[in-house]
Amino acid sequence: MAVTGAATGPEPVLIDLGHAEPWAPPDTPRRGRGPRRRSGAAARLAALLLVAALAAGLPAADAGPAGGPVLYIEAGVHNAVLGGGRLFVTRYTGEGPHRLDAHDTAGGGALWSTELEDGQQLAFADAGVVVLTGEYGDHAPALSTVVVRDARTGAELWRRGGAVVDGTAGGRLLLLDVSGYRSRKDPEPAPGAGPDPLPADYRIFAVDPRTGAVVWTLTVPPGSQASFGRDHRDPYGLSSLSVLDPDGTLRVYDPASGAVARTYRIEPSGAVGSFELGDKGPGSLLPPGARAGQVAVSSGNEPGDDVFDLATGRRLWHLDSQPYAGLIGCAPGRWCTDDGHWLTAHDAGTGEQVWRVETYHMTFGGAGNDLVLGGLGEDLVSLPELLVVDGRTGAPHYRIDGWHAIQALGGRVVVWRREEGQRATVVGLLDPASGRIAVFGRGDAWGGQPTCITGGGVVACGVLGDLTVWRLPGTAAG
Repeated sequence: MAVTGAATGPEPVLIDLGHAEPWAPPDTPRRGRGPRRRSGAAARLAALLLVAALAAGLPAADAGPAGGPVLYIEAGVHNAVLGGGRLFVTRYTGEGPHRLDAHDTAGGGALWSTELEDGQQLAFADAGVVVLTGEYGDHAPALSTVVVRDARTGAELWRRGGAVVDGTAGGRLLLLDVSGYRSRKDPEPAPGAGPDPLPADYRIFAVDPRTGAVVWTLTVPPGSQASFGRDHRDPYGLSSLSVLDPDGTLRVYDPASGAVARTYRIEPSGAVGSFELGDKGPGSLLPPGARAGQVAVSSGNEPGDDVFDLATGRRLWHLDSQPYAGLIGCAPGRWCTDDGHWLTAHDAGTGEQVWRVETYHMTFGGAGNDLVLGGLGEDLVSLPELLVVDGRTGAPHYRIDGWHAIQALGGRVVVWRREEGQRATVVGLLDPASGRIAVFGRGDAWGGQPTCITGGGVVACGVLGDLTVWRLPGTAAG
């Protein structure tokens, strides 16, 4: 590790457990399909891990909650979404259509089940609706279809073709119109050729989630780009929507009503590749600090980022950066870049490097000014070590060895550990401020890295079709 004093953007609110059809049973067969009982080996492993942590002077892991899992599905789960006190899972059923099942997270009971169409995937759910998307054949994504079902009964409410889900705001569902995509028809397409890009202008529209009726529409002009601010606890929850034009006009919209809330004018920067507001609104990972009056713009023509002051429109500084390593607001008064090896923090006012951390280049979460950092190994599994630093100065607070972090959707820092050569896995919740880990469950036959989501007082984790739901530890639930 070197500290010389990327953040990962949110993904859709689902967990992908991989293709479950080739799933093989564990080495030791079990009878029945209920929750697994904790094996003696797993219990001994948990005790050894706690003793090892204490002996090494590391933050301790608290004992897990009593009562066992709320729900256990042994095989066949493809992905899952939490919303409105329910868990929605898509399941493989062998040949033919697959299924969408709904469960009550309070007790794990089954609520309803329905067949899925080919290619359908879970996207979003809340107390009222569950949203699925799908792309079909050579004409995708122009024929991508959004299907909305009643979350209580599973009944289909409406569907819309040529659209994908952007997020939700103020009780509206925001969609992107992709009907302008065109599939290539060349008999011998050029290497790497795919669908044509979006048309010269494209539309974002908000609909009533129960009826699908369009409430407002926004057309993004040719050459302009749109950017969303997302709540890190719910990546489909939109806190802001803004559009930047090539002439430097920046309009910030209310994502619930579609009305223009603020307009700025910055120095023209030519073609716009992407941009990010310094203050993306409520729900951002950390307070914006000095970034609140700034915007970072990536050019569409050449690598690098420019940071502008919104009050004057003046460019404050330029940063040469590698492609796909643009500036991301990571701490109060700090912009960060992640090049896959280093996480570098820059002063928001001057662009000067404030601190730099090697290896721990991924941000898994944070609280207050604390950032939980980690990295990926050659097998793309998170490293079994975490570093918590002060986001303003880069000063290390503590390091945790033996635990892997998960990019858990829902704003929690979920961690796991497993003895080499074993399959028994302990999962817990990390408190970034204290470094304590509250163990909430165990998987006794997990052969890979678990994927998790949290919400509504529960956490769901799974590996290759095997899904378990636990209650969050009492001190961290909510």
